[in-house]
Amino acid sequence: MKIDVPTIDVSFLLTLRKKYNSILYHLQDIVDIYDEIIGNPELLLTLHSDVLSQTELSTRTDSVQIVEQKKYYLSKMKHISQTIKNVTNDIHQNCIHEFVNDSIDIDCECSQNITYCTICEYTPQ
Repeated sequence: MKIDVPTIDVSFLLTLRKKYNSILYHLQDIVDIYDEIIGNPELLLTLHSDVLSQTELSTRTDSVQIVEQKKYYLSKMKHISQTIKNVTNDIHQNCIHEFVNDSIDIDCECSQNITYCTICEYTPQ
């Protein structure tokens, strides 16, 4: 008895990878905003002050939380990046590749020949 293993829809995987890339892009924006907040000199002075008033203590706590939140989003970025790699591997394994040879311009005087799949954009090594 033959068992039919369902094939994975490559177009779905391509869409999924595109969505994950969008999530990664937005997470990078969030991390960049945290970097701007952390990079504020007044905030850094508060973080490293030995004598803190009640207001400064609150700001220091908020600053520590901001650093922790940034770490959280960095960990999410790492997870999403790995997911993108996994989806990309699934795409390459399940795509019925249609390879073409093409030439791309490197600069005004130089071009390079490349081979890639027109469906998933995979380029063989």
